[in-house]
Amino acid sequence: MSDRVFRPVVALLAVWCVVGCGRRQPASDSTATPVRRSVAGALEDSGASVRLAVRPPVTGVRLAEVTPARGTTLAPPLPSAAPDSAIPSSDGTAATATDDALHPPIPRAAGSLAAPSTLQRAEFVELELLVDERGDVSDVRWVDGARDSALVRAARDGAATLSFYPALLRGRPVAVWCRQRFEFTPR
Repeated sequence: MSDRVFRPVVALLAVWCVVGCGRRQPASDSTATPVRRSVAGALEDSGASVRLAVRPPVTGVRLAEVTPARGTTLAPPLPSAAPDSAIPSSDGTAATATDDALHPPIPRAAGSLAAPSTLQRAEFVELELLVDERGDVSDVRWVDGARDSALVRAARDGAATLSFYPALLRGRPVAVWCRQRFEFTPR
C-alpha cells in the first residue's frame, strides 16, 4: 500500500477509535463518571484539537471536634512593663522641639461609662474636654446632644475616667480643648 493511501486510513482509524470505535455514547447523565480517553498521537498530524472537560471532585470540610487549648505558664515570670517614655503623636511619629504643628491628645486608657437605669432609647452627649499637660481631663463643658441631666452627669463622670497622652506643641505637652462624644444605649 502506498504512503498516500496509508496515512489517511490510519488517521481515519485513529479518529474512529477516539470517538468510540463505533459505539454510541450513553445519554448525558449528571451522575455518570467521565470516560478517560487517550488522544496522544491520534490527532498530531492533522492539527485538530479536542477540548477535554474535567469535572472537579466534590469536596467538603467538616469540623469533627473542638477542644480548648490549655495555656501553659512560662517558667520565668515576665518583667513588668516600663513606664511610657515617649509620648506618641497622632500620626505615629515622635514630635520634635522644632515641630510647629499641634499634635492632638491621644487616648492612653479607656474610661468607664455607665448609662442611667432610666434610659429608654439611644442617646448621645457631646462634651468639650480640657486635657491638661499631664493628660488628665481637668474641665468639661456640654456641647451637644441630650439635655437630660442624668445623661450629662453620666457623660461627665465617664469623661473624668479618661486618660490621654497630652497634646504636643514643639515637643512640649500643652493643655488643649477637644470634643468627645459619649453614646448611650438602653440595656
